[in-house]
Amino acid sequence: EIAALEGKSIDDVEAEAKEKQRFKQEQQDAAAAMSIQRSLSSNDTKQKKSSGYSSAYSPDLPADNKQQVQLAAGAIERAFADGLTRQTILFALLPEGDAMTELQQWPGGAKQMSREAAVPISEALLREVRAESSTDESKRMAGLPPKVQTQDIWEFDGSSIVTSVSSSGPSGDVQAMVLPNTDMKYVNDIKTMDEAMGDKRLFLLINPFWRNL
Repeated sequence: EIAALEGKSIDDVEAEAKEKQRFKQEQQDAAAAMSIQRSLSSNDTKQKKSSGYSSAYSPDLPADNKQQVQLAAGAIERAFADGLTRQTILFALLPEGDAMTELQQWPGGAKQMSREAAVPISEALLREVRAESSTDESKRMAGLPPKVQTQDIWEFDGSSIVTSVSSSGPSGDVQAMVLPNTDMKYVNDIKTMDEAMGDKRLFLLINPFWRNL
């Protein structure tokens, strides 16, 4: 029935379902690994302090969505400054208020994942990212916060487009496609958006359902 409604073969629908299940499991495994790594990092820090050892740089892992957004925004802006206008972002998907150490279950599938985690963190990210191509620093710094808009692509897939409309003008607009999968619609939409954004503006893919496309 689903295959008929979406105009796909049964094999295509089953393959997509398996890919989404694999992605869901990877999210859970990543959260578990991060919890272990944070624990090990904490123990290592205590040991170094007790031994008098100090390091010039000891990066912390994010503990929640706020820290994920802050770290991602900084990395995106540095990459953009280096000329990378096409970037893929992978978040650990957490409902707002949850800690990174909690394993997530998504009985509602991609729709629940999108509604409770992927879209909120993507909107938060685009409120933070500044990607104006202007070289006038005073113009960039004087700009008001961007206006962030979200539009569903396919609700049953949990996919959406999040757009950041810059106060400094269209050259600073940012677009992100959230939770795209390997359906040809997304492949075609990515090509269309890539052309529309041009080579100067920032276009992000956030938590795509694939390893390589």
